[in-house]
Amino acid sequence: FINIPSNCECGISSGRQGRIVGGHEALLGEFPWLGHLFYVSENPTYLRAICGSSLISDAYALTAAHCVNKFGGLMAEFGSLYNNINSASQYIYKIRTVKMHPSYTEQDSYRNDIALIGFEVKVTFSYYVRPICLPVNVNIAPIETVKVQGWGINEQNQFPERLMVVVTSIISNSYCGYLYGIARKTRVLDPYESYFCTLNVGRGIRPGDSGSPAIVIDTVKFRSYLIGICSEYAVYDISGELNNLGIYALASYHLAWISQNHDSPICYV
Repeated sequence: FINIPSNCECGISSGRQGRIVGGHEALLGEFPWLGHLFYVSENPTYLRAICGSSLISDAYALTAAHCVNKFGGLMAEFGSLYNNINSASQYIYKIRTVKMHPSYTEQDSYRNDIALIGFEVKVTFSYYVRPICLPVNVNIAPIETVKVQGWGINEQNQFPERLMVVVTSIISNSYCGYLYGIARKTRVLDPYESYFCTLNVGRGIRPGDSGSPAIVIDTVKFRSYLIGICSEYAVYDISGELNNLGIYALASYHLAWISQNHDSPICYV
């Protein structure tokens, strides 16, 4: 059973969202649900960024399970475009609980690579901090592309100073498994329903993008929906062109688990 609040406001961007090819720097408020996940090292003045996350309510965000299965002292920052963490930011929240999907394993991490992170205090919504919608009535079959946001490394193998955005094309899981075998020179992926894949020439998800959201935008209702959570990537070269394969936990597949482990209202649309 999924409870849908009547006063649900989610997926509302405060920045202009234009058509993009390849990638561009995000605008402030363009993706107000995106959180920067990091942990406090032994040096308390050093905050190490590890992954992205997606705010789904004032109490919880979603990220990849492999982002949180080995780290303690986790925190999240919202409302920022920049890769350098501002420890004085009013939008930094300590993480109280971590709930990984019970079927997640490191051996088959692509199958259920999803986790809920709960905050010690309620997140304050603002012009630049808002939740994303969860797609209870969105079918991925007709969707051709998704928009991915993250601070992962770029084509120069450097972490960007600002949040980057890319549009990438969805491919079938069977084709994805075949390409993964080529890229990793290992076994193919089994075509489970719990994930989906994208393929792009050049820019795609890379190290540092794990846990970040893949979204679609309803241009009629002007809402954004969380379609996937970045899990894994593979890069392979064909005729001198770098092809970027992305693997994502499928948000709609995990809605029942999210609802069962979430104790505050979520915006399902």
